[in-house]
Amino acid sequence: MLGILSSTKKNETHLKFFSHILNTFNEYKNKSLFIFTMNDIDFSNKKIKGNLITKDGIEFSKISIPSITFNLTDYSKRSSRKKVEQLALYSNIVNEANRFKQYMIMEMLSSNKQTHDFLLKYEIDIKKIIEKSFFIVDDKSYNYSKIKKLSRKQEFVMFNKQDLLLSNNYPVIITLYVQRGIGGEWKVLPGTQKLENIKESDTLYKKINFAAIESTAWISCFIPSLSFSTVNFVLDNNLNPYLISLNGWDPKILRENSHNHTGIEFMKNLFDYTNFLNIEQKRGVNLVD
Repeated sequence: MLGILSSTKKNETHLKFFSHILNTFNEYKNKSLFIFTMNDIDFSNKKIKGNLITKDGIEFSKISIPSITFNLTDYSKRSSRKKVEQLALYSNIVNEANRFKQYMIMEMLSSNKQTHDFLLKYEIDIKKIIEKSFFIVDDKSYNYSKIKKLSRKQEFVMFNKQDLLLSNNYPVIITLYVQRGIGGEWKVLPGTQKLENIKESDTLYKKINFAAIESTAWISCFIPSLSFSTVNFVLDNNLNPYLISLNGWDPKILRENSHNHTGIEFMKNLFDYTNFLNIEQKRGVNLVD
């Protein structure tokens, strides 16, 4: 059985999505999932309480800690991260962390000749933010004091937007989701690229997909538990893609794609990769540690 580590805030969303998939598609009629939160773990007895999902519905239950757990949380508090680390002593956690210091990610990608070519020149000097030619990924509304605080933690990097394709004076950002599937192979989830109204989109799809897979595969050499990544790209005026951020699980995927082909393919990959991990575990190989 696959465990799903959820959060109190997202638990209902996760229950709705996973129960819909298991109840709708016959290929999952023999599958089961157990969704729980960090507060549901009894470490002293190695038990968890939560919701068991099968084709028959949802049932509150208490079970032993599952051997494999997919982490759908984004814990930022130190105490919560310690609990995830404690859980990892009893369960192989897929995506043990989902938010990474982007300066660290850029350094990792820079160490590889191929992935280095996917990067723009980046900056961590907070003084640069005063210059309007620079932007920060994922948040247009950072004030200077917040930037200063995050800068000390190296949680973001800044990029010069000169020569980039812009919309309303802000770079066009393309988001891709990359996930391990059958045999542990990396795949780009269908329908996650948003390239409408851009010429030569077929060629661009191939470029961005290649860059997303190669970058995620390289980062997984440093972060072996990574099985799902959210990769953001910008384009220059010649439509060359550049990677500007890479993180783990993105909760928006279930909110925006829960009942379409993207959500269905995510579920297929999830079970395929879990089966692969189970086979490797029986051989004595731990791929996520």
